[in-house]
Amino acid sequence: MHAAVKQIRHNPRLSQACCNALKEKMHTKKHPFGKFAAIIIICVLVLLSACSQTNSDVSSDKIRIITVNFPPADFSRMIGKDLVEVRQLLLPGVESHVFEPTPQDIIEIRDADLFIYGGGLSDTWVENLLKDNEISPDNTLIIMDYVTALTEEIIPGMQHDHDQDHAGEIDDDDNHHRQEKDEHIWTDPKNAIKISEAIQDRLIALDPDNAGEYRTNYNAFAKELKELDDKWNSAVADNERDVLIFADRFPFR
Repeated sequence: MHAAVKQIRHNPRLSQACCNALKEKMHTKKHPFGKFAAIIIICVLVLLSACSQTNSDVSSDKIRIITVNFPPADFSRMIGKDLVEVRQLLLPGVESHVFEPTPQDIIEIRDADLFIYGGGLSDTWVENLLKDNEISPDNTLIIMDYVTALTEEIIPGMQHDHDQDHAGEIDDDDNHHRQEKDEHIWTDPKNAIKISEAIQDRLIALDPDNAGEYRTNYNAFAKELKELDDKWNSAVADNERDVLIFADRFPFR
């Protein structure tokens, strides 16, 4: 039954033939209501198949990008615009430190043209997938590779969450300090420019025919980020105070 429905859905001529045949039977058999209901069901399947096929055709020419969180997804959209199809895994409200991909997520990452992730401790699950050969390193881009990340400062009295794998914690057994890198690298406009340039280069490698558009989009976006950075520098330079106090456990740097 499933095979027959699948064959009908993916074959427009067969779908039309089924509809025609059912229409004829509706006029020759008793119980016309049941036959009419069958026609409706078949036609709905055909329409859904047509819509699915149309959407697939539209997106098939686009570069498929999967990102873990919002910043690289936004950068990818700014550079790729209508030439890319972007999906981010971490939706608003999802805690990055406890995120686990679904089997469907893993399939989409494996099939994507480009998978972008940070490279910090929050992405340990990505490293595990790479180690187990569930996804390929060939289509991945690690944004930490293109910037100089700050090291989290560990001082006496700092509290640590031992339920999570924070690498900045002190190991009392061997007195070994594992240094954790600050993953919020995209909050610095200069870093955002470097990350965006790396995305531009990968898009050009994947789609050289549209290299000019990727460069144009990147240059416009980099200009906006540069202007933002200049405003921040001016605000700091003209301020009477140079001390900021954050009442938070993990403030952005």
